[in-house]
Amino acid sequence: MCAIRPAALLILAAALAQGQIVISGNENKIDLTSGEAKIVPNAPPDSISIMRFTEFPPKVEHITGVRNSVIGPPSNIAITPDESLALIASSLHIDPQDATKWIPDNVVHVLDLTQRPPQVIQEVKVDKQPSGISITRDGRYALVANRASGTVSLLGIEGKRLSLLHTEKVCDADENISDIAIHPNGEVAIASVCKGRYLIMLRIEHGRLVVTERKLTVYGEPYRCAISPDGTLAVTAGSGLGMPDIDAVTVVDLTSDPIRTSDYIPIPSGPESLEISPDGKQLAVVVMNGSNLAPDKPLRTDHGLLVVLSRRGNTFVKTQELPTGRIPEGVAYAPDGRYIIVQTHPDKELWLYEVQGEKVVDTGKRIAVPGFPSSIRIAERPVAGPAAPAPAAATLRESSFFAMSTGTKDDQHATFAAQADMLKELGYAGTDLLGTQGLPELLAELDRQSLKFFALYSGLNIDAGGPQWDPGMEEAIRLLKGRDAILWVPMTSKTHAPSSPEGDEAAVQALNQLADLAALSGLRIALYPHTGDWLERVEDAVRIADKVNRPEVGVTFNLCHWLRVDGQDLRARLELARPRLFIVTLNGAEVGGTDWITLIQTLDRGNFELKSLLLMLKDLGYTGPIGLQGYGIGGDVHDNLQRSMATWRALHG
Repeated sequence: MCAIRPAALLILAAALAQGQIVISGNENKIDLTSGEAKIVPNAPPDSISIMRFTEFPPKVEHITGVRNSVIGPPSNIAITPDESLALIASSLHIDPQDATKWIPDNVVHVLDLTQRPPQVIQEVKVDKQPSGISITRDGRYALVANRASGTVSLLGIEGKRLSLLHTEKVCDADENISDIAIHPNGEVAIASVCKGRYLIMLRIEHGRLVVTERKLTVYGEPYRCAISPDGTLAVTAGSGLGMPDIDAVTVVDLTSDPIRTSDYIPIPSGPESLEISPDGKQLAVVVMNGSNLAPDKPLRTDHGLLVVLSRRGNTFVKTQELPTGRIPEGVAYAPDGRYIIVQTHPDKELWLYEVQGEKVVDTGKRIAVPGFPSSIRIAERPVAGPAAPAPAAATLRESSFFAMSTGTKDDQHATFAAQADMLKELGYAGTDLLGTQGLPELLAELDRQSLKFFALYSGLNIDAGGPQWDPGMEEAIRLLKGRDAILWVPMTSKTHAPSSPEGDEAAVQALNQLADLAALSGLRIALYPHTGDWLERVEDAVRIADKVNRPEVGVTFNLCHWLRVDGQDLRARLELARPRLFIVTLNGAEVGGTDWITLIQTLDRGNFELKSLLLMLKDLGYTGPIGLQGYGIGGDVHDNLQRSMATWRALHG
């Protein structure tokens, strides 16, 4: 059982006192009424409509000039749990070179709902064509599915300011990642990959996004996806080949291990959006039913459908179909669950239905909006009671295993090109770099072989008046923008003894300066404990990272350095590091060794139990990158790396 935290209770109490907000995004530049998407010449600005369901019919306020789009799932709006902010994706804009075409945008608007009238106070740049958005129920993070780039962006929310923390590649761009839903516990997300025809599980781990290998079979092309308030089920609706064939809702059981697709529920043709009621007992789906076809098509109809399904254990059953206007785009429940709102595109109207137990009734009330209604959302509240545990963590992935540059160079592999070719041949995911020199050339060779650049190793001196970091660091940070790389930071001092807390203040100040630079490119910093340095132990790295207290600053666990300066209580050290653990390095080693010859070997040598280390990491839920340390091993690097890769695969066999 998961007890709700006091902070969450405060958020919940504040949320219940708020104005029961529903927001509709209304686009004017793209019209679907002819049966295909067409640019509207000289269109007025897009708008949003804010409805407050403290009374019925709700009070409505229209705000013009907030760009949004019908191209994308109707979940490109999200509201923080306390209803203070709304995030609104600008997915597309008109091509400035050709007013008859649209191109992907990359902006998420931050709307301050506490101002009168509400105002856009920030624009956050993400990746191409931001579409579905979700916010964690504690209000700390938001996820944005970037449809034209195949990525998901993680945004941090602090007060009324947002920052881009991280963008992770999830799929090929042409697979169209469309939407994302976050589990109530804030640790797991489910994303819909529309053209790829699957859902995929992601994890949020201490301010970082991790893509797991768990893909889920669905019916058709999944678009909008949602997770039940109790965290037990995920749902999506997929389109097949169109009228007159039926389509289906896919149900995913999030309580099984592993999570799995558990049911398909037939529905009429052309699902566009769906939403689960705030109490989790009902599912509303809007379907085109042929109303989106061109007027000359024989299967064209004059109305869409609202399909109502009721919860039955670990699935839903269809209980009702009601007519609605043509081309229904989005659907949402009022925050108290008493009403359903359906957007009808051509009529520029919102249709209101009343929920009467399992039955739904058309109230006949319509709300006119100043544009084609395209997206709609309410705030997802904190969990008021027990929620299902988050789905199990993914296993450590071979795709996260890289060869550190300390063991990739010899006479036969003296160039970055030769090293990249070797790493690709042997199956390593990529490499790192010591210092900033040669970074552009290395990146080019890694890109040529579709390998990842994992980390830039560069020291930081904390002594007063000394150089803080490599002079080439600022240019390196610029070059690494968008690569999800880590700045690997050992910390040195001639003034302070190893592990001395007297250097903490200077270290925190220097790291904050470096973190400000790193944030410009979306990079993380992982403190690197190193034998003989001021930052020598795992405990030192955790202490400093905690004092810096920024989500983009974490720690490294280095097996060889831990063995040399500590070698005790491995589990305790990993548990200490785990909340901020960004990266791990390992190698073969002799227990009790005292020099690098015994403490750094290929994986097939030494008596240290690597399997135990990997099982501990898995048990602790760590799924991040693991680097193979090769410092000082010598000999034929191809042979070294080949034998280590064979052992790595055997350890996972």
